[in-house]
Parts: sequence; structure tokens; C-alpha cells
Amino acid sequence: MHSSHSNKPSIREGQNFPPQAMQRAAGFALLYFIIAWAFHAGTINPLNHLIGGGDGFIQGFPSKLFSTSFSSWNPSVQAGKYVYADVLYQSFYPPNLVILSFLPNTLGFNFYLLAHYALAGLFTYLFLHSLRLTTYSAFIGGLTFMVSGFMCAHKGHEYIICSAIWLPLVLYFVHRYVERLQILCVAWAAVPLGLSILAGFPQITLYSSALILAYLATSIFHSPKLKGWSVKFRHLAGSTFLLFFLAGLLGCLPILAVAETSPHLTRERITYEMFTSDGFPPWQVLTFLIPNFFGGVDRHIPMYGPGTTIFAAEVYPYIGLLPLAFAIGCFTVRRAIGFQARFWSAAGAVALLLSFGGMTPVYWLLFHLPIYNLFRVPARHLFEVDFALSILAALGLDYFLRHFRLASEKNPGSETTREKMREQKHPGYAQQFSDAGKRIKYWRPIRKTAFVLAFIFGSSLLLAGIIHSLAAGFLSHILPIPDSAILNYYYRLGDVRDVIAGNLSWHSPTLLLPLFIFAITMAIVLSAPRTNRNAAVLIAIPIVVSADSFLGSHRMYDNPSTDALFSRALRPELDFLQSRNFDRSHYRIFPVDFDLGSTARLTSTYHLLKTYPYPLLNMFDGLSVINDYGPFWLKRYQAVTGFGAGGTIPPAKLQNYKILSVLGTRFLLALSTETKQSIEATKAESESNGVVDAFSSVETTPNGITIYQNSRALPRFRFVKRIIAARDLDDALSLMSNRRFDPANEAVVENLESEDQLATGKIIAEQIGNTWLNLEVETEGRSFLVVADSFLPGWTAAVDGKTTTIFPAYGCVRGITIENAGIHHVTFRFIPRTLFTGLACTALGILLLGLLGWVAFTVRSSSVAGRRSAVAPD
Repeated sequence: MHSSHSNKPSIREGQNFPPQAMQRAAGFALLYFIIAWAFHAGTINPLNHLIGGGDGFIQGFPSKLFSTSFSSWNPSVQAGKYVYADVLYQSFYPPNLVILSFLPNTLGFNFYLLAHYALAGLFTYLFLHSLRLTTYSAFIGGLTFMVSGFMCAHKGHEYIICSAIWLPLVLYFVHRYVERLQILCVAWAAVPLGLSILAGFPQITLYSSALILAYLATSIFHSPKLKGWSVKFRHLAGSTFLLFFLAGLLGCLPILAVAETSPHLTRERITYEMFTSDGFPPWQVLTFLIPNFFGGVDRHIPMYGPGTTIFAAEVYPYIGLLPLAFAIGCFTVRRAIGFQARFWSAAGAVALLLSFGGMTPVYWLLFHLPIYNLFRVPARHLFEVDFALSILAALGLDYFLRHFRLASEKNPGSETTREKMREQKHPGYAQQFSDAGKRIKYWRPIRKTAFVLAFIFGSSLLLAGIIHSLAAGFLSHILPIPDSAILNYYYRLGDVRDVIAGNLSWHSPTLLLPLFIFAITMAIVLSAPRTNRNAAVLIAIPIVVSADSFLGSHRMYDNPSTDALFSRALRPELDFLQSRNFDRSHYRIFPVDFDLGSTARLTSTYHLLKTYPYPLLNMFDGLSVINDYGPFWLKRYQAVTGFGAGGTIPPAKLQNYKILSVLGTRFLLALSTETKQSIEATKAESESNGVVDAFSSVETTPNGITIYQNSRALPRFRFVKRIIAARDLDDALSLMSNRRFDPANEAVVENLESEDQLATGKIIAEQIGNTWLNLEVETEGRSFLVVADSFLPGWTAAVDGKTTTIFPAYGCVRGITIENAGIHHVTFRFIPRTLFTGLACTALGILLLGLLGWVAFTVRSSSVAGRRSAVAPD
């Protein structure tokens, strides 16, 4: 378990956490936060511009604000959804709930994100320092991970960042456990692992857990404190059980919510094509050296790498040339460094192979591995790759600094002194020459590192030149490539020949910036052993690491302004809705084509300025939309509406105006010509059995949105005259496809007998909350009340205080029967069945953690008292 540094005085720094170490950690936390602020927010106004953008703007910002309401049901999207089961809302994540409760605005969200970047650096620093690295090397390792390609590329996916940062803190406590064999360290490791679960991106938590388990097992079997295989197995089994059991208790609230709802959600299983989509192709490793090699870092340049995704965020691994050089150096001397270098080299290699996805033969077997096969985008294994490279970079830098310092101490004489000694034939010259030979031995890893980096960087430049020539047609007589060659989801070679040629030309920043950084990197690497330049080198290293990562990634996101979220000047469609006295409580709208392909996804502000109200952003104005943005959909709702995972709808379903009417869709907002043509082609039957337009165009706004009105939209709460019985959902879908089906008077209901003559009723008064409804109704007899909100078990209903059954109506909404005439008080309540169980389990986890802490404190106090009494005089 011990590294080559185990005999250095700095051992004691990693074993305890005295006040000086705590002050140092606090200082580094502040320093990391300042660096993160300068790196991500230095060029924007954080009061009204969001760091990053993308999903962070259209989904992350509004969902995190909603989670501070502690509501389990969001009525504003998808006709209502259970947000505790949509882990991206981070409904139970303490940092989100605390920060955004006090700062529910753009600054709060920015501070929330920057704090996580700072914590990523701090936790990595703590882990590296526990390995007995120098403070400086540990600081650089934390900085490298904080600004690594994976972390920068996913700042638009804040839930990924929030889940990822807890890995090094878990490893810190795991390492302390292996060194001390104190069970309390395992208990403390469960806390950050539980927070990773609560952070809301289980894919990253799963990858972290696999890495933690591998590190724990390998560390235990390398520990000199444990003798015998049986002892090591017992420690491994006991610590693993406690770690994951306690972390499961602390993070069980979203786990139980997902488990409860998964039978009703669409993501219970994915296809192999989805499972392998957005992998990291082997040729994409060139972007470790030239970040924009295949385009995409600059969001206005398409990703044209063969078989790659067009979204660079998922395939951006760049950690910088200088950290890569130190990692290469660590690899060249891994035997001298020992276990840590070997483990992290292997971990990085395995994660890189897994990131290739379907191009790795073993990935077909992994498709049959439970839990793992629920997640797509294999390229997200670059998380472990970048983290491993960050650790290796710190180990390599630490080795160089330590051993060249030792070489200098062993060889204090300068070249001038040696020359004088040689001239005078000093008797000690032979020994000095021997010391110089030792110094040459210490130089070998530096030279090997420089050679390897120069070789692979030069090879990447050569390949860039070849691809540039092929795209420009200079080598067409040798290797002709037709324009029809398919590159990725959207592009053929002919579409981007000019883009490739321009991007890889020698005057392009794509090549000029890496060449400049390469020159600086080589200068720093070769200057590292020169003691008279140490101060300049130590100052230059963090500057170069940060600047290199910033230059490579800062163009990936547009940092959108949030002014339009809080101001109506840029949203004339809201003025239109106000002029029509739009009833927000009883009707919904439908932004039809908010996603128009790759061009639309280049900027976040496109959606806001052109097709607002975008799903989730609609909540800023108290509007409800029938679609949603995200992967979690209720099966019934998706089956009836036909929405895809991103909230788009096929034209055939768009023309089913009856379903839109059932959901209370009063207005449709359209932008593209194709969508407008599809809407205008939708016909409906009139009362005279004629054919008329189902939707009428009523407004075209200055920002290009055409608004269509659905005059047949039905109110959210209403009574029907007839019930048509359906055996199940498929039967309900078949019955509703009948051209004679009349949703205004008929309700297709499952598990209820057909009735042709139902009494009428009316709503007298109502009170509406997120998780409850109170309605005063008056009926003339047996009647059926429709509530056009999503059907999901967990909702309960009562009429005059007596519980009644909720039936699925129209396949996806709720309905109840009212048996008698008169005025009735109807209540609906949403109480998740697993909520109280989850709270009890979390409380149990906290209690166990406190109990273990108390036992450890008692044992330590008794031990100290025993030692004092043993040395006390009689």
C-alpha cells in the first residue's frame, strides 16, 4: 500500500487533520473557488448570465428552483409528473436546497455550480495529500481534475458535476480506513457516497461506486497491516457492506421513489442501440492532444468525426498537455511510485476501453448486466479517465519534484565548481563525477516523458495534416473519398469538407493554440529539475494548466442571459396570452417544435428567444405545457400522446387533436415551416358532419412564432355524459382512435362499466395546489368527474371524506365517480407511498453514523485515559 514516499517526513501530514491542516484546506477551498470563478464566470456577469447553458439553462436552472418548494408533484409539465422519481430535479440534495433557497436566482445557481467545482478541487487535494504527496503536487492534482475536460464539458449538465465531485472524498476516507483500520472512516466515506446518490445522476454514481470498490479491494490486499487472505477478505466484505449499506440509507429517498415508480416509467429498459449510443470512438483519442481536432468545441463547428456524436460535451476528454506530460512521466516511473501509479494506470485504461462503447467487444456482455444496462452514453466513462489522469499527473509531478530535489542535495556542486576541480585535479573529483552520473539517472524519466509527448503530439499533427489534405482534395488522386460518405447523425462528408479544411489548416486556432501550449509544456518539463528555476516553474504550472483548459473549452457554451426569464420585453407571445385572458389554471399550451435539430441546439438562447415557453422554462410564468424535456416519462402519458423522450411529437400524433383537447391544450406555438404545415393540415369534424380546420392561426409574433388556437380544448375539471368501458390501455387507445369518439361528452375509462346516461354536474369552488386539489361540486345524480392531470398510483381521492377509487380515463388522466346528487366536497391528495419509508431509512442512517462516531469517541477517550494512567506516578 505504501508508495515510494512512505519514509518521508511528510507522512504525518496525511495521517492526522490538525488545525494547521484544516486551515490549509480552507485556504485551498477558497483558492479553488476563486480559480473556478475566474475560469467559468470571469468573462460574464454572473448576476444575469448563467454559467454554461445548454441543459443547465433549459432544465437545470428551473428544476433546481422548483425542488426548493419540496413539492413531489410538478403540475406544469407533462400534465403533471412525480419529480421525486425524476432524479435530475435533485429534490433531496442538500447543497441545492440550501443555496437556492437563500439565493433563488441566477447568482444562486452560478454560486451553486462554482461551489461544486471548488469542492472537486478540494476533495481531490485531500485525497492526494492523504497519499503523502507534497502540498503543491496535491494542489495541482486537484486543479487538474477541477478544470479537466469532462468537468468543463458538463457544466451544462450540473447534475453530472454534482454527482462526480464526491468520488475523491470517498477515496480519501477509504484510504484512511486502509491505513488505520478504523471502521468510522468507512462510515464517513458513506456520507459523500450518499450525497452522490442524492445529486441525481445515478450513472456517474454507479461508475464511482465501481471505482471505489476496486480501490478498496486493491488497497486492502496491498496493505501490510493485514496478514492472511482470510483476514483481508473479512475486512473487504465488512467495509464494503457498511459503506454501501450506510450510503444506501443516506441516499435512499430518490432510490425508493424511482423503485416505486419504475413500473410506470419508460426508462425501465433501453435497447442496445441506445445503450451504445454516443460512445467515444478510438480515433477520438486524438482530442487528448488537440481538443478541437474533430470540431465541436467551438459550437458553431459540427462534430465531423466518423461515428461520433455531434455534441462535443459527451466526447471531450482534454485535460491539458502539461498534466498529460506529468501523467506520462508517472507511467514511465510507475514501478518507483508503486501501487498508486499501477492502480490508476489500470483504472484509466479500463475506463477508456469502456468509453468506446459498442466498439469494445465486451460491451455486448455488459448490456446484460443489471443496472449497468439502464444507462446510455458510454463516453461518460471519460469521467474515470480524466480523474485517473489527474491522479497520475499529481503523482508524476510529485515524483519529479521530490527526486530532483534529492538529486540536487546529493550533488551540490555546480558545473563551474566541477570544472575547477577537474583543472586542479582535486582528489574529490571522482566522487563528484559519480554524483553527476546519479543526476543523469534522474534525468532519464524527464527525457523519456518529453520524447513520448513529442512523439504522440507530432503524430497527431501529422494526422491533422493528412485529414486536412483529404478534405481539401489535395490527396484525392491517392485516396478519393466521395462526398456521400456518412460521418455522423447529421452530416455527410460533402457537407463539411470546407469546415474540416478550415478547422485543420495551419493558421487555425485548432492547431496554433495546441502548438503554443506544447512549446510551453516542453519548456516546463525540461526546466523542472533546474533548482534555480523552481520558483518560476511552480508559478507557471497552475497558470498553464488553467489557461490551457480554458482556451480549449470556453467556446463550448454560450453562457445565456436570463434577463428574458424575468422580463417580458423579448416575449410577445406572453402579451398575446394576456390579451386573450388565458386561463392558466385550467388550460395548457403546447410549444410544438422547440427542438429543430443540430442548428437549434447550438445555443441555449435560441430556444428562449424563438420558441419560448420552452418546457420547464414555462414555470417562470406560471404556465403549464403538455410536453416535457428529459428522459423520464409516464408510460401511459407517452403511449397516448406519442411524445418522444425529448418532448417532440410525430406529425401523426400532432394531428390527433382530440387528445390535445382532452389535455386542455388551448394554444399551440409553432416556428418551423414543416410544423406549421402539419398543424394547418389537421382537420376536424364539424357538427354538420363537415370537415373544418382543427386549429386556427390567431397570431404571428415579431420573433417568428405562429400561435394556433384549439377552440375544442376541454377544461381541466369537467363532467362527462357517457362512459365507454375499456379492458386496458391498449383497448382504450383503440377506442379513442374511432372517428366517432367524442371526448367532450364521452370518457374512455378502464376498470369501469359502460354507462350511457350520467347526470351532469358543475364546479362551484376550487383550491389548487401542487400535490392537492379541493373541489366543491354540485351534481344531479350519479356522475363522472374528469381531472385532466396525469394518472399515477399514489394519488388518492375522497368524496365528502370517504375514499373513492381513481380510474384511468382517456388512458392517461384521472377520473372518479360521484354517486349521489347534491353538493359534494372532493379532495385529491398525492402522497408517495415510499416517502415516509425513505425518511425513516435516512434517519436510521444518520443515527447509525452518530452511533459509530460516539463509539469511536468513547474508545479513543478510554485509550487516552489508559495511557495517561499508565504513565502517572504512584
